[in-house]
Amino acid sequence: MKIGILTFHFAHNYGAVLQVYALQEKLKELGHDVEIIDYRPSYLIDSYKLPSLEFKSKSPVKIISRFLSIILLNNSRAKRIKKFNDFIETNLNLNCQTNIIPKDYNLYILGSDQIWNCYLTKGIDNVYWGDFLKKTDSKIITYAASIGSYKIQEDKKYIIKKLLSNIDKISVREKDTIEEIRNLTNKEIIEVLDPTFLIEKTKWDQLSISSLPKKKYILVYQLGYNKNLIKIANKIAEQIHGTVIEVPATITLRYLFNKNKATSPIEFINLIKNAECIVTSSFHGTAFSIIFEKPFYTIALNDGSDNRSRNLLENLSLDNRMIGINSKVDFSHIDYTLANKKLQKLISNSKSYLKSFL
Repeated sequence: MKIGILTFHFAHNYGAVLQVYALQEKLKELGHDVEIIDYRPSYLIDSYKLPSLEFKSKSPVKIISRFLSIILLNNSRAKRIKKFNDFIETNLNLNCQTNIIPKDYNLYILGSDQIWNCYLTKGIDNVYWGDFLKKTDSKIITYAASIGSYKIQEDKKYIIKKLLSNIDKISVREKDTIEEIRNLTNKEIIEVLDPTFLIEKTKWDQLSISSLPKKKYILVYQLGYNKNLIKIANKIAEQIHGTVIEVPATITLRYLFNKNKATSPIEFINLIKNAECIVTSSFHGTAFSIIFEKPFYTIALNDGSDNRSRNLLENLSLDNRMIGINSKVDFSHIDYTLANKKLQKLISNSKSYLKSFL
């Protein structure tokens, strides 16, 4: 079967590129011809361009800060962009027609990732809701589509209800997404795992071969920045006599002296795999900690972004590893016996959903 995947495959975000890689590899493993449809909307492209010297702000402080950021950090940003592009070009089987949705696929898969989060897509992007020309006998399904923290506004419900009629089968990543679209369709909505769980850990092991820090370390990965999260990591480092390494999600002046600011997706996996503990506010930071059976603490910021991680942890009976931002932590390891039993059942259900269309 010829399959085309539509997702945020080119975003310079670790979770985005690694989840689509995992879905691609699982489908290939099942014997199918898989391509990533190279759809690159401008609202996402603009998010990952190097900052320019064009100043929209009239604030002297902001102008000086932006100028310094460009002068001091654009070299590191360029290195990171190259590393992401190298990963994408080397590991993803891209359709060569950028921004054209080919009509010759037997099956289109929308997702995973927050393709339905209208904050990220700057409104409704019809393509990610299956609104494009295709062969009459082609099917469209979603796999682990997510709406993130977005709440559907009343004036958009009619549009989304109509768009959902394009999709033959719907699966989502979290219960929150089910709640948001439940009343907009009569179709069954299935909850499945993020694609990163679908391939064997050995596959991630093979991908993650690179050099390592010599000392044992706590890895910090947060999408925004919260100084209390760093404090928690430092306390754990004191307890285990290790050091703290932080991988920035975005390169800002805050990370001017951070040696890991140009970390590649493969290096990111390697750092999680070999950490003594992970402290994170990121869903995929949490997911890869579980995949590698690492001790971790997921920090709840209570800003709506925690729901994805909380949902996953509750499903695996690991919800005690989500802690508040002001928590005092006594480091402990994790017995993954029960979590792995639950995880294998969820993986089996998620694979069954995919195979039902293959």
